[in-house]
Amino acid sequence: MIAISLCALLVLGYAAWVQNSVNKRLLMNAEQAVTALNDIKAQNAKALGEIRGKVDALAATITALEATIAGGELPQAVADAIAAVKASSQELDDVVPDATV
Repeated sequence: MIAISLCALLVLGYAAWVQNSVNKRLLMNAEQAVTALNDIKAQNAKALGEIRGKVDALAATITALEATIAGGELPQAVADAIAAVKASSQELDDVVPDATV
C-alpha cells in the first residue's frame, strides 16, 4: 500500500512538473508572439510613413509641373504624360486609405 502511494505521489509530482513546464513554454511563446506582432506593427508604420513621404513628394512635383503647364511652357504631349502620372499617383494613394485624425 505504501509503495502504491509513493508511486502515485511520484506520478503526480512528475505530472505537476510537466504541466508547469508546458505552462512556462506557452507563456514564453505568447510573449514572443506579442513581441513579433509589435515589431511587425512598427515596421508597417515605418513603411507607411515612407510611402506617404514618397506620395507627398510626387504630389509636390506634379503640382509644380501643373503650374508650369498653366504658364504654357510645356507641349501638350508632356501635359498629357503628366496627367497620366497624376492618375497613377492617385491610384497609389488610394491603396493606403487616408489616416483619420
